[in-house]
Amino acid sequence: MKTPRLLLILLPCVLPFLCGSCAGVYKELQPNRLNYPSPKLEEGISFGYKYDVLKLRLNKKYAKKELKYNVRLVAVKLENNSDRSYTFGQDLLVTIGNNDVGLMDPEMIFGAIKQKPPLHLLYLLLTPARLTVSSGNTTNNFPLGLLLGPSLALGNMLTASASNKKLLQELKEQNLLGRSIGPGETVYGLIGFRDIGYESLSLQRSE
Repeated sequence: MKTPRLLLILLPCVLPFLCGSCAGVYKELQPNRLNYPSPKLEEGISFGYKYDVLKLRLNKKYAKKELKYNVRLVAVKLENNSDRSYTFGQDLLVTIGNNDVGLMDPEMIFGAIKQKPPLHLLYLLLTPARLTVSSGNTTNNFPLGLLLGPSLALGNMLTASASNKKLLQELKEQNLLGRSIGPGETVYGLIGFRDIGYESLSLQRSE
């Protein structure tokens, strides 16, 4: 059995892409199931948070994009032990030192870290590949690429699209911006902002 020359030419170009560009399957973050470090208290409000939740849940593709595009997605736990209601993002602000953190809405976060399904069309570069099998005086050519290229392209595009849909849905469902937190209520959610490293976050009441 011998590999055709075209396949030998294509493999060095395509293999790195095949190894590193398969679509990632999204695994839900479920902030209510995470363990949070000891919460900080701000006038009756406890505030716990956790960095690297995408990486923690093994969403490697999205975690890489989070790093590449300078975004931080953080899981948050808020517990209102006071006797009044607060609105997150209005009455309660996330800060670093004395500076407010500019929180991103779900669509902005999604736009930065989503997978790009059309990139998987590059798998179609495999379409011309043929497999030549020689046995004695008989030689047979198999159009291996006709099956491999389109199936990999379609499969990965569908996977990336489905994963993106799940990501956006969870970002919207777990969005805390504008969320009212009543007395005695505990809420969990996700916040996103531009990368500031792993600075210590605080919660402050707006003036």
